[in-house]
Amino acid sequence: MSVSAPTARFSDVLRDFRLQIGMTQKELADFSTLSVRAIRDLEHGRVNRPRKETVRLLAKALGLDGLQRAAFEAVASRRHRGGGGGMVILAVVMMPGADGAGPALAGPEPAVAAGRHSRL
Repeated sequence: MSVSAPTARFSDVLRDFRLQIGMTQKELADFSTLSVRAIRDLEHGRVNRPRKETVRLLAKALGLDGLQRAAFEAVASRRHRGGGGGMVILAVVMMPGADGAGPALAGPEPAVAAGRHSRL
């Protein structure tokens, strides 16, 4: 996931994590037991504050744990208001990339994501 600004909205964070592991909205919906419409609404910011259970299901489906999960939950718990009043700082944990050529996000291993796709 790449977050260019030091603040992030839940909709952006959710979409970035999903894309980072190469999941479609349908795949995320299947693994989280949410509907595709719910995923789309969350990613487009139509839901101001998702339910805790929804966030838990999404974090599990995305393979988030530790600091990533905590950051994901912190962003989800903020109310977003006009003018950026609902923004929250997102701490991103960095580690060397697999190719050794710089930082990459700590997150689900590609094999984990690939395993998810094979179960569809």
